[in-house]
Amino acid sequence: MVEEVVVQILSRLPPKSLMRFKCVRKSWCALVNNPGFISQHLHLYNKFASTPILIKRTVISRTESTSEEVVFSLLNLHNDDYNCHLEANCHSIVEDINFPASMGLKTRGQFIEFPMPRPRSFDEAVYVIGHCDGIICLLVLYISTSVILCNPAIKEFRLVKDVDVISFHVGFGYDPKSKDYILVNVMSTGEKVYDNERLVIHPPRAKLYTLGTGSWREINTNYLETETTNFWPSLFQFYFKGIFYWLGNEQRKELVSEFDRDDEDNNRLVILFYDTGDELFHSLLLPDGFYDPNEGLYTMRLALLNESIALYGFHCIGNCPEPFEIWIMVDFDGTDCSWTKQLAVVPTVELYMPGAVWKNNAILINREGRVVSYNFDEEKLRYNPIHGVLRADFQAAVCVHSIVSVKGQPT
Repeated sequence: MVEEVVVQILSRLPPKSLMRFKCVRKSWCALVNNPGFISQHLHLYNKFASTPILIKRTVISRTESTSEEVVFSLLNLHNDDYNCHLEANCHSIVEDINFPASMGLKTRGQFIEFPMPRPRSFDEAVYVIGHCDGIICLLVLYISTSVILCNPAIKEFRLVKDVDVISFHVGFGYDPKSKDYILVNVMSTGEKVYDNERLVIHPPRAKLYTLGTGSWREINTNYLETETTNFWPSLFQFYFKGIFYWLGNEQRKELVSEFDRDDEDNNRLVILFYDTGDELFHSLLLPDGFYDPNEGLYTMRLALLNESIALYGFHCIGNCPEPFEIWIMVDFDGTDCSWTKQLAVVPTVELYMPGAVWKNNAILINREGRVVSYNFDEEKLRYNPIHGVLRADFQAAVCVHSIVSVKGQPT
């Protein structure tokens, strides 16, 4: 009975406290390392804890005008923060992430340094790929391509090499069957030009990395091609209940010339997903009426909103924003779904590359170099204590706190 009470108490404590308590008693150390307790803590602690949001921002170096510095921070928002008034910081706490030298990055404290100017094809050198159960996944384009996995709550870091990458083709999440965390990497197999003009694009291949084994293996990509088209993930969105989600496109395999590669007639926007249940890729169509390529620049993202999969986006034509829309996926059976529109509202502030959708129809945006929360229902802005964010280099991801290790589950 006493032991059960102790377990209930410990499962509601912050990860930093649990790491210290491992040194108090051997039985507590064994408990904190137990997979069952790790899972219990993941769910119980985050019911009442503040919501951490990973923020990536780039600033010009204060010491050298020839370099840029990237900073990753956790913005901890309490559940009642959206009831705060304009300019009120309420209970927000910002914690910067310090990367160890073993990750192969040139760092100065919490700052990751990159020389300027950077090559056009690598205009950002570190990307936020995703997050799962407290583990953050970063793609590093720095000398060679690699992935950094880190759990800042317990200060664990891991470097994964041998990543083949085009854009954001890497996804990170959990495999319920193997009970371990995995990376899914979709790769190009090349293309060939015939008769000095006709372009044939070869179908993609994919591989999977398991943290527990520390090794890659090839996976089935039959459903990433049809007789005439290939499916390409372009931007990893998130993992949810055994499924990895990307925004992507269906592209014709053969083009009259390479100049037709980006033509709208040869591409169709889709949602791609990898299901750990059947270990296959699948595709879904966007909602009818959600996106019209003839109406100009469009920003869209997938998000997890109140345990539902949401698609959000808006057209931005000059300084006159069109309605911001949120669509919710319903009746998803593993291969098909339908959509219902939850929100369509014209914002009262300019939206540029929204970082993340949070609960209560609220989003995080970069406004004049500051990270700002905007609530559509109340049309209120809430300024958070993060400054100096370059407009075009802002990323955000809603996370959770955990004691999950980046070392993977033992086999």
